[in-house]
Amino acid sequence: MKNKIDLTKYLKKGSVIFSGRDSGKEVRKKIKLDIIDNDEIKYTIIFPDNLELLSNSFFLGLFGKSYLSLGLQKFNEKYLFYLDNLEYKDSIQTDIDDGISYITTNINSID
Repeated sequence: MKNKIDLTKYLKKGSVIFSGRDSGKEVRKKIKLDIIDNDEIKYTIIFPDNLELLSNSFFLGLFGKSYLSLGLQKFNEKYLFYLDNLEYKDSIQTDIDDGISYITTNINSID
């Protein structure tokens, strides 16, 4: 995994969930996702091993603008979500799918 974005250090100490749109926006800013969205590199997104929940609001804050600028196909080509290390990988995959669905239904509220 050459080009990876590791979200581990952004999970608050003692927490097992990523939640809150503002928290997602804060992580987006820290990893400079606005810049990354515009390069030609594909990235693997690494989640913390102990993650149990990825809320729609966090996903929207983190990836909403990416989805808007890239569209579904390019978004899925650019960002690979690596879940093999997760105990709750099926649940997190569902959270990702739900997050993408949430973005598409809340497209007008993305800023």
